[in-house]
Amino acid sequence: MEKMYPRDNGNTRTGIRLVRGFRPDPARYVRELEPYDVVSSRQDMKRHAETLTCYKLDWNEATVPPSPNVHASISSFLTEQNHLNWYPTLGSPELREKLVLHTMREFDEILVTNGSDDAIKLVCDTFLEEGDHVLAPYPTYTHALLFAKAKGAQLDLVEYDDPFVGDINSVLEGVRPDTKLIYLVNPNNPTGITYSKAELNRLLDYTKHCIVLVDEAYIEFGENNGSVAELLDVHDHLIITRTFSKFYGLAGLRVGYMLANRPLIRDLSRIYNPKSVNVLGQIGAIAALEDKDYYDRFRLQVQASKEMMSAWCKRRGIESRSTPANYFLMRFPDAGAMSRSLMDEGVYVRDRSRFPQLNGFLRFTVGTPDQMSDVLKRVELCLSRLGQA
Repeated sequence: MEKMYPRDNGNTRTGIRLVRGFRPDPARYVRELEPYDVVSSRQDMKRHAETLTCYKLDWNEATVPPSPNVHASISSFLTEQNHLNWYPTLGSPELREKLVLHTMREFDEILVTNGSDDAIKLVCDTFLEEGDHVLAPYPTYTHALLFAKAKGAQLDLVEYDDPFVGDINSVLEGVRPDTKLIYLVNPNNPTGITYSKAELNRLLDYTKHCIVLVDEAYIEFGENNGSVAELLDVHDHLIITRTFSKFYGLAGLRVGYMLANRPLIRDLSRIYNPKSVNVLGQIGAIAALEDKDYYDRFRLQVQASKEMMSAWCKRRGIESRSTPANYFLMRFPDAGAMSRSLMDEGVYVRDRSRFPQLNGFLRFTVGTPDQMSDVLKRVELCLSRLGQA
């Protein structure tokens, strides 16, 4: 089909012949991608709002509001003049100063991003080129894989014999001379696998030629933290990403950050957008970090809930998997039917059967003991309804 374009005679455009259906194509590797699987329960929750307390347990968000300090700090800011009409403070320096105390890393080893998704994308955009080899254990957080694929990277997925047991040897066996990036979530979503510092140190020793990206989105839920941040002292190809969306309950404000050695931070800063983190996000994250007691209590509540859920499943003979994060897996004969039945009871969970290794498993975000006790009552009701009690 002939394509005609406008001609400009200086005053008016003439000779325009529009061709229906003509438009630019997406970039080559974007054309090959399917959109991220967006499953949101918020619209459906509205139908239960007047009759049921609903539990949104499908996206691993915090089940409680953020610290009251967050609301107070944002409300105070909104009373000022000349606030939302200005760009946020570039590079989030005040938040970075708070993170220096929180992480025990240097100011120049921290980069604040628009959620940890933005941090992962920034790593891919900075370091990956067409044909680069990327390695990742699987199943894992699939959105991160899209960022690598969009760069034209060659993606290899490492599947373990047991999806609930990490096997660093299998990752090592998948490393090639042209490997450019290794992506691991620690603890892993959705299986809960964790990699010890010794295991990751071994991997880092073996992979000096590539970036090792460790996603610590759920690290704060662990009683003893378990972060591998101290390995930054001996490995200059390690990048760690974290988020305020999960533990700190700021998913709606989109704040994350990364930790890396200075040379990597300088490279990442080449295309980093310093105004990408909005002003309310910066204020909210600072306020959250200042209320350690509130979040310590929340961590203990989540841990108590997981113990309660494990005991409940054991009594009923339901296969389950607790994790060091804020999610819990239960297996049912028909996960789809159970998920739909739970929706009718105002409980929204994530069916992980899309991963063959996790067929039959539903993932529950874990909240407080009171919340999860109510959820388990509704699970019991659904089991009876489906004849699985």
